[in-house]
Amino acid sequence: MTTENFEQLVQLQETNSNASGYTFEVIINREHAIFKGHFPERAILPGVAMVEIFRRATELATGKKLRMKSSKSLKFLKMVEPSQTTRLNLSLSFKSIDKKIVAQGELNTEEGVYFKEMATFIED
Repeated sequence: MTTENFEQLVQLQETNSNASGYTFEVIINREHAIFKGHFPERAILPGVAMVEIFRRATELATGKKLRMKSSKSLKFLKMVEPSQTTRLNLSLSFKSIDKKIVAQGELNTEEGVYFKEMATFIED
């Protein structure tokens, strides 16, 4: 997904940061063309988009251009249906270990957790 295409799909804005981590507001454009194909009868946010949201939020939090080296844990817990949910929160924490960034976070709303990930990133 190109940067331009992603930015038309999702707005990502930091809402809080403190010693324990970061919080981002994620706003989904329910009119984006991706939902016409994924899936026409019942649109859902693709899992790869959730992974990309997590990666980009980690970049914003660290101030570094990153690429994923590995994902230790990746869980899709609920479908994000843009007809019902267009705003989510992303909670994120990370630590630097041996020139790597180990991050963990989750996409959630008041209705529950949609996605969780723990991943290792390296500078791109």
